[in-house]
Amino acid sequence: MSRDFPVMALCNGAIEVPRSEHAIRFDTLLSCLLPLEIRLFRMHASYPQPAALIDDTPVFGAFCIGDLLSRKLDLPVPQGAVVLIRHDAAFLNASFELGVAIAEILTAIMMRAFRPMPEETEIFAVMARNSLDAAEKAADWDKRFSVERFRDGLMETLVRTGHLTVSHGGVTALAGAQVHRRAGR
Repeated sequence: MSRDFPVMALCNGAIEVPRSEHAIRFDTLLSCLLPLEIRLFRMHASYPQPAALIDDTPVFGAFCIGDLLSRKLDLPVPQGAVVLIRHDAAFLNASFELGVAIAEILTAIMMRAFRPMPEETEIFAVMARNSLDAAEKAADWDKRFSVERFRDGLMETLVRTGHLTVSHGGVTALAGAQVHRRAGR
């Protein structure tokens, strides 16, 4: 994921509201997993996929992502909303990519609130655990949703971004939680 927003993608019409069945399923599951105001967009794969951003993140001079998307696509992006832009491939690999998206969104929110010290990263593990609980519920009504793949995307992203380390107790707890839950089902 790129931390930079590809402004040229918006100027060239490569970002739009997703309308495919897979994108609608992705958006529905995302709403169930994280009850926040999230605006989902699709982007042509020739541009780098940006990480989740808060609507007031400046991406071009003083212009914020929410304002640019609202103006260009004539779609309101509410104040405080999370902007999530994905390639079509993400909608096809929903379970894993939802884990990635949740990790990015949690990171964007946490980094906006404060910059956690390494010893404070336990909060990411707690929030990830809560997301796993929501994923369990989502899997009950969407039989194609894989909690294991979701967990893989979530953990891989949190480890890759440095918010959890492989030796971190939270990673062990998250990995162990699924084994325990599977045995209890």
